[in-house]
Amino acid sequence: MWLKRRKELNIYEEEKPQINWRKGLYILLSTVALLVIVTSLLFLLGRKERSDIERGFVTALGEKQYSLAMKRYHAVQMGATDLSLSDDERARKKLLQDQMESDAFKLIDQISESVLSGAELSADEEDLLEGLAELSAARILPLLREKSEELLDGKLSPERWEALLSTFSKPSNLRSVTDGLLEQKDCLCASITVFAEAADIEKGGDWQLAWSSWQKISDNKENCRFVREYAGYHLRAYQEREYSHLLDLAGKMVEASRYVSGYDLLSRMQKVFPGRQEIDNLLKICEKNKPSSIESWKGEVEVLSVFPLTVQKELAFASAEDPGYALNNLLTADEFKKMLDQLREKNYILISPREVQAWPNAEVELRVPSGKKPLMLIFDQWSYSALNQLCGTAAQLFIDKEGHLSARAGLKTGPELDAIPILDSYLLEYPDFSFDGAKALIALRTDESILGYVCNEAQMKASQKAWEKFAQEYPELDKAGLDKQKSELLKVLTLLKTEGWDFASVGDRGLDTGTLSHEELSSELAGWRESTVPLGIESYSFVFPNGSNVYTDAESLNKVLDSGFHVFFGEGPKPYYFFEKKFVHFDRTMVSGNTLTTPSWKLERILDPQAIVDMSLRR
Repeated sequence: MWLKRRKELNIYEEEKPQINWRKGLYILLSTVALLVIVTSLLFLLGRKERSDIERGFVTALGEKQYSLAMKRYHAVQMGATDLSLSDDERARKKLLQDQMESDAFKLIDQISESVLSGAELSADEEDLLEGLAELSAARILPLLREKSEELLDGKLSPERWEALLSTFSKPSNLRSVTDGLLEQKDCLCASITVFAEAADIEKGGDWQLAWSSWQKISDNKENCRFVREYAGYHLRAYQEREYSHLLDLAGKMVEASRYVSGYDLLSRMQKVFPGRQEIDNLLKICEKNKPSSIESWKGEVEVLSVFPLTVQKELAFASAEDPGYALNNLLTADEFKKMLDQLREKNYILISPREVQAWPNAEVELRVPSGKKPLMLIFDQWSYSALNQLCGTAAQLFIDKEGHLSARAGLKTGPELDAIPILDSYLLEYPDFSFDGAKALIALRTDESILGYVCNEAQMKASQKAWEKFAQEYPELDKAGLDKQKSELLKVLTLLKTEGWDFASVGDRGLDTGTLSHEELSSELAGWRESTVPLGIESYSFVFPNGSNVYTDAESLNKVLDSGFHVFFGEGPKPYYFFEKKFVHFDRTMVSGNTLTTPSWKLERILDPQAIVDMSLRR
């Protein structure tokens, strides 16, 4: 009844047609298959078309029908750039063009190789080069330019260069270029020496002089066009090659507060690389922070040195294993700080040996801010040896949680336990005590450790032997232990170099250099290098232990010079320096318990010893 009523009221739902899914799936698969077949046929037809065109081109080359070959090449070349074609069609044409060029270049290169080996062009080879004029010029003209560049670089003789160009001048399509180069022959040959001199300057590392040399050749209007252009290429290549390196160097200078050196470098870079924002930004920082007035210094240069500080008074002096050593040689942290205060108050300012590093390769001048007096400070024989530790010195440098240098001394840690972090902190408080980021020169000993880290077996054995003298043991370290020590030391050294510290050598064991045999001296020098070079420590300064120099023995002096050192420090009771042909020498004065209390050292000229020395500890 209800169904009948629904029908009468037209609300009865009509039955939905049933879809034949199998039939639909069949139609879909058939359509896909047909598309695949059509696409494949089109691809094969296109590939066949390309193959036929390429075969026709190669056949024409083989039959020496060069006009026909170039006609087919040009037809394909036009299609590769025809905007009325689809992207895919143009891409196919470009692939075909590339293949045609490859086929032609193989024949042209065979001819070039034959000529380069000294052969003359045959009539058939000349016909090919002329018949394929456009393609042969594209291949051979860069070769002629390359060989002309080799002539200027001294890699190809003038005779061979002239013979090569004369041979390639026979095809008419190359003649205008070869004749143009041959007309410049005298200029090119005369410039060979000039290019060699500029290349030698470039190898010497003086980037500005190298730039100036290439610029001079490039700007000289008396030079022929090819010489000017190739010198300009050298100039641009050198500039771009050096730019990243120089910018990185300038950034490191700014990071180490070397604002004067950074300003000098960036000002020169700005002339060579105008409009570089990176240079301008760094230059503004240097201009803001460098002294307003700098002058050349012609007077005496004070050089003071200190040994590692004794910071554990309970171990030093009367109770030390060697009380005489601590009493006579080691300052306390308080005495060291008083010394710094006095020097600053008397208008001394720290300068670095970097000021004379360029000697003897270049003239140098010592500079200071107006009203200041130069002072070099040396941390002498810097080693946290067994003897030093037993007299209360630090045992090791390390980087604290805040990323700053600190020191360990016995069970204590802190930046007040060693002269290196003490000076760091002092310069943060009094930045005007340092010129151009100068700090102290750390004259390393390397026999027992480097800054408290034992990094190789030789140092471990030396440490064990040193501690045995005091009836104490140094632990045996395996390779993993030594590598860990080295890894930690590298972090410390990286921070020291970043912050502008300089390093010097006193030899491996700090032995009196002037008393050593040639073999012993060689061992001292080699031992120091073997320990420091793998750690990236670079140095040009040598601090003669106890002032024992080698100037009276030419062979010993040459050994030191040949090891890369040319800034030397002796010892004496007054400031003294001189320049020799191969090195520069400064005398240093040790500041110690002995020199502070001995009038003959004449420290009164620069310090008030009685206000520094703690006599309550030195009775």
